[in-house]
Amino acid sequence: MVDIAKQHFVIARFADYCAYTRPYPHGVTDPVHYLLEKLGELEEPLNVLKQGILEGHMKRFFSEAAAGVSEAQAADFRSVLEGYLAPADFVDVCFHLMEPAGLKDPGRLKLAVECARRMRAARLIDEEAKPEERRSKLYKRLSLELTKRLGFDKLEEVRARRPLDARRLRMLLRRARRETAEYATVFHFPASPDDTFTPFIIPRVESLVAVNRRFLRSLRMR
Repeated sequence: MVDIAKQHFVIARFADYCAYTRPYPHGVTDPVHYLLEKLGELEEPLNVLKQGILEGHMKRFFSEAAAGVSEAQAADFRSVLEGYLAPADFVDVCFHLMEPAGLKDPGRLKLAVECARRMRAARLIDEEAKPEERRSKLYKRLSLELTKRLGFDKLEEVRARRPLDARRLRMLLRRARRETAEYATVFHFPASPDDTFTPFIIPRVESLVAVNRRFLRSLRMR
């Protein structure tokens, strides 16, 4: 189930990060550090939300499996798991989903449930820190898509044209935050406490945080 308190916190912090028209708080002398802190505040509650959604989907699927599920239902479940589990864990759970109609057998269902209960949601946010060859395929796809969609590759070209001063830094930060805010409206990031996260949004939000963090850190290194 969705942890509503954590969802409220994530929505509020994400809104803070995307508020590109709002002045920085009084006393902020390093806007990059400030924005990195905002992204950092999202990590733990995002992971709690992800784990709750994962457990909810597992419970629902295996409850239905006791009465019989189709291959299409199992395929839908696998598509959710792909965004929530590390590759090795994904393979372990999917092993129990072969011939899903057979999950009506109590013994087989028990083994599948026991396997699923051991699983913990993978932190897609951490994929960026791994060597390229060890990053998950899902993260590679999402990070490439988001980098281009947000125009961060173009912003890097703009930054490289001449030395980065305070005015140009703030311009780049404003543009990055604006693009992130506009993209969030496209993929329906929850805008209010009454709106809940769908299972497919969380991995995308994690990747959105990761590519923003990568862009901000690249500015610190210049």
